[in-house]
Amino acid sequence: MGPKYEMHAGTLKGMGREATCIVGMLVDNYPRDSRASIQNAPSDLPQGEYLFTFKNGSIPFRKKQGIWVEEA
Repeated sequence: MGPKYEMHAGTLKGMGREATCIVGMLVDNYPRDSRASIQNAPSDLPQGEYLFTFKNGSIPFRKKQGIWVEEA
């Protein structure tokens, strides 16, 4: 089975801020791997470290020069 795309609603917290947003995730079950991207986060969130928390867990992100990067 190939990769599948999932959407997860949750909360993005960091830099003294909190926002509701959605993360799109490309998940490959063999080997277990995923790539996530922040969608619809408020544009005024400052650069820095954030944690996206959702029903199935959490994913660390960093906003750097206006771009969201998933932290490994």
